[in-house]
Amino acid sequence: MSSGYPITPPTSFDHVVSIYNSITPIKGKNAPYDIRPLGRRTNHAERIIKIDDNNYAFWPSTHWWMKIETFDKEEARIRAAILWERTDKGDFVHVRNGWFTAANITHFRFLWEALPYGLNFATQNGKQYIIRRNDLTKHYLPKDRWMGGTYSTAFKSFDKNGPTTPELVFQHKGNDQFTLVSEPYAAPRKVVDKEAKAELRNDIKAFREWALVMAPMLNLKPAWAWPYGPNDEALNTAYVAQRRTDEETVGQWGLANGYGRIGIQHIPAKITRQIMQNDQHPLRVVLASFILNACDLRRIEQNVKNGSHTEKEAKTKFLNAFNYHMNQVLGLVEEK
Repeated sequence: MSSGYPITPPTSFDHVVSIYNSITPIKGKNAPYDIRPLGRRTNHAERIIKIDDNNYAFWPSTHWWMKIETFDKEEARIRAAILWERTDKGDFVHVRNGWFTAANITHFRFLWEALPYGLNFATQNGKQYIIRRNDLTKHYLPKDRWMGGTYSTAFKSFDKNGPTTPELVFQHKGNDQFTLVSEPYAAPRKVVDKEAKAELRNDIKAFREWALVMAPMLNLKPAWAWPYGPNDEALNTAYVAQRRTDEETVGQWGLANGYGRIGIQHIPAKITRQIMQNDQHPLRVVLASFILNACDLRRIEQNVKNGSHTEKEAKTKFLNAFNYHMNQVLGLVEEK
């Protein structure tokens, strides 16, 4: 049997042990590896691992590439989404985030289901938090920054932001009471480098005005996504064709200039600044299309036509979006 689906949230270390003992190991070719799935038995990646009598790991499917045949339990001790630990000082829960830089939905769902009663998972403004249920205190949970290689040599790596795999450690005080015993992390703030932007302000304005002049001649993303009506089919076909052409143009430019086959959003910021400033640069039109599509210009224009936005509202919406995306591609945003 398995622990049921969704995953049964444990209430204590002893409950974790009983969950482990209640799950029948997978049979067949994987029988030697003591695979005990949490939830669906067909999902071997999400499982409970007994490291020793005092350590049990809840292993997430976000580390799916790690082969079961060569799996090292020390990996689970250090990188498992949730580690239950019993020591002479009491029972502790170690909580870790996923490693994707973008949304890590599978890992988030796993934490939401598998955290013990008394601890909740939440995400807000692109950041993840663990919340103690008894007082609703939010604790920021940084992303795992391990990106490959031998973890036995990487897990001791520290930098100014802490270990490669940051964690929050809570001591279980009984029932649904947990106390944070590790050092809290300060949630990073994204700020714009105002001095650098001031130097580029005139260039950004000139590029924006030029891009808007070019907009009627560009095959931009249509106002509405799927499904497309008969009147939008030609617009969509032209947009898809233009996007593929732009991708090929950037890819060939990247190969010719030593960057590999990249997308416009992956070009180094210093090069993007050159593209913006040089009205003869071969990627200037591609950059304009990318930014205007990111701003959803055609939808903003459509909303003015159908009365959803006034001209003033549309201008504000576009300028906000334009500034946001230009700040990103020009490398003007930094975390503090």
